[in-house]
Amino acid sequence: MNALIPKTLTLAAALLAGSTGLFAQAAGTPPVRPTTPVGMGLNMPRPGATPTEVQTMIRQFDAQREALLAQRRVELAALLAATAEQRAALLAKMHESQAARQDQQRELARKIREELKTLREARKNGGG
Repeated sequence: MNALIPKTLTLAAALLAGSTGLFAQAAGTPPVRPTTPVGMGLNMPRPGATPTEVQTMIRQFDAQREALLAQRRVELAALLAATAEQRAALLAKMHESQAARQDQQRELARKIREELKTLREARKNGGG
Protein backbone atom coordinates (compact mmCIF):
# COMPACT_ATOMS: atom_id res chain seq x y z
CA MET A 1 0.00 0.00 0.00
CA ASN A 2 2.78 2.43 0.95
CA ALA A 3 4.61 1.77 -2.34
CA LEU A 4 1.51 2.80 -4.27
CA ILE A 5 1.31 6.31 -2.76
CA PRO A 6 4.56 7.68 -4.31
CA LYS A 7 3.61 6.29 -7.72
CA THR A 8 0.17 7.89 -7.50
CA LEU A 9 1.65 11.24 -6.44
CA THR A 10 4.20 11.10 -9.28
CA LEU A 11 1.47 10.35 -11.79
CA ALA A 12 -0.72 13.19 -10.47
CA ALA A 13 2.21 15.63 -10.62
CA ALA A 14 3.02 14.62 -14.18
CA LEU A 15 -0.58 15.08 -15.28
CA LEU A 16 -0.81 18.45 -13.57
CA ALA A 17 2.46 19.65 -15.10
CA GLY A 18 1.40 18.53 -18.57
CA SER A 19 -1.99 20.19 -18.40
CA THR A 20 -0.89 23.69 -17.37
CA GLY A 21 -0.42 24.73 -21.00
CA LEU A 22 -4.10 24.14 -21.62
CA PHE A 23 -5.10 27.06 -19.41
CA ALA A 24 -2.36 29.51 -20.40
CA GLN A 25 -4.42 31.42 -22.99
CA ALA A 26 -5.06 35.02 -22.05
CA ALA A 27 -8.65 36.20 -21.72
CA GLY A 28 -8.42 38.79 -24.54
CA THR A 29 -6.84 36.62 -27.27
CA PRO A 30 -9.09 35.09 -29.90
CA PRO A 31 -9.22 31.31 -30.19
CA VAL A 32 -6.93 29.64 -32.70
CA ARG A 33 -8.75 28.66 -35.88
CA PRO A 34 -7.69 25.86 -38.20
CA THR A 35 -5.98 26.90 -41.41
CA THR A 36 -7.74 24.31 -43.57
CA PRO A 37 -9.72 26.03 -46.34
CA VAL A 38 -13.48 25.85 -46.12
CA GLY A 39 -14.84 22.71 -47.73
CA MET A 40 -11.58 20.77 -47.44
CA GLY A 41 -11.55 18.07 -44.81
CA LEU A 42 -8.43 16.54 -43.37
CA ASN A 43 -8.83 13.34 -45.39
CA MET A 44 -9.56 15.03 -48.69
CA PRO A 45 -6.71 14.98 -51.19
CA ARG A 46 -5.14 18.21 -52.27
CA PRO A 47 -6.29 19.45 -55.65
CA GLY A 48 -4.02 17.91 -58.26
CA ALA A 49 -2.31 15.68 -55.71
CA THR A 50 -3.04 12.41 -57.52
CA PRO A 51 -3.78 12.36 -61.24
CA THR A 52 -7.10 10.95 -62.33
CA GLU A 53 -5.42 7.98 -64.02
CA VAL A 54 -4.00 6.81 -60.71
CA GLN A 55 -7.29 7.48 -58.91
CA THR A 56 -9.07 5.43 -61.59
CA MET A 57 -6.63 2.55 -61.14
CA ILE A 58 -7.09 2.65 -57.36
CA ARG A 59 -10.89 2.61 -57.73
CA GLN A 60 -10.57 -0.30 -60.16
CA PHE A 61 -8.36 -2.15 -57.65
CA ASP A 62 -10.91 -1.58 -54.88
CA ALA A 63 -13.80 -2.71 -57.11
CA GLN A 64 -11.93 -5.87 -58.08
CA ARG A 65 -11.18 -6.60 -54.44
CA GLU A 66 -14.83 -6.14 -53.45
CA ALA A 67 -15.95 -8.41 -56.31
CA LEU A 68 -13.39 -10.99 -55.22
CA LEU A 69 -14.67 -10.91 -51.65
CA ALA A 70 -18.30 -11.16 -52.74
CA GLN A 71 -17.53 -14.12 -54.98
CA ARG A 72 -15.57 -15.76 -52.17
CA ARG A 73 -18.58 -15.46 -49.83
CA VAL A 74 -20.79 -17.17 -52.43
CA GLU A 75 -18.24 -19.95 -52.94
CA LEU A 76 -17.88 -20.53 -49.21
CA ALA A 77 -21.66 -20.74 -48.80
CA ALA A 78 -21.73 -23.34 -51.59
CA LEU A 79 -18.98 -25.31 -49.83
CA LEU A 80 -21.03 -25.52 -46.64
CA ALA A 81 -23.96 -27.10 -48.47
CA ALA A 82 -21.86 -29.45 -50.65
CA THR A 83 -21.13 -33.14 -50.26
CA ALA A 84 -17.57 -34.42 -49.89
CA GLU A 85 -17.13 -35.03 -53.64
CA GLN A 86 -18.65 -31.67 -54.53
CA ARG A 87 -16.40 -29.98 -51.97
CA ALA A 88 -13.28 -31.42 -53.58
CA ALA A 89 -14.39 -30.20 -57.02
CA LEU A 90 -15.37 -26.76 -55.67
CA LEU A 91 -12.07 -26.37 -53.83
CA ALA A 92 -10.10 -27.22 -56.98
CA LYS A 93 -12.14 -24.73 -58.99
CA MET A 94 -11.72 -22.05 -56.27
CA HIS A 95 -7.97 -22.64 -56.18
CA GLU A 96 -7.62 -22.13 -59.94
CA SER A 97 -9.80 -19.04 -60.06
CA GLN A 98 -8.11 -17.58 -56.99
CA ALA A 99 -4.69 -17.81 -58.59
CA ALA A 100 -5.90 -15.97 -61.70
CA ARG A 101 -7.63 -13.24 -59.68
CA GLN A 102 -4.62 -12.76 -57.45
CA ASP A 103 -2.39 -12.37 -60.49
CA GLN A 104 -4.72 -9.66 -61.84
CA GLN A 105 -4.71 -7.85 -58.50
CA ARG A 106 -0.93 -8.06 -58.21
CA GLU A 107 -0.48 -6.67 -61.72
CA LEU A 108 -2.81 -3.75 -61.07
CA ALA A 109 -1.14 -3.04 -57.71
CA ARG A 110 2.27 -3.08 -59.43
CA LYS A 111 1.04 -0.56 -62.02
CA ILE A 112 -0.30 1.71 -59.26
CA ARG A 113 3.00 1.54 -57.36
CA GLU A 114 5.01 2.32 -60.49
CA GLU A 115 2.80 5.28 -61.38
CA LEU A 116 3.01 6.69 -57.85
CA LYS A 117 6.79 6.21 -57.85
CA THR A 118 7.01 8.12 -61.14
CA LEU A 119 4.91 10.94 -59.67
CA ARG A 120 7.06 11.11 -56.51
CA GLU A 121 10.24 11.28 -58.58
CA ALA A 122 8.75 14.02 -60.77
CA ARG A 123 7.83 16.05 -57.67
CA LYS A 124 11.25 15.48 -56.16
CA ASN A 125 12.93 16.76 -59.32
CA GLY A 126 10.73 19.86 -59.38
CA GLY A 127 8.35 18.67 -62.06
CA GLY A 128 5.13 18.83 -60.08
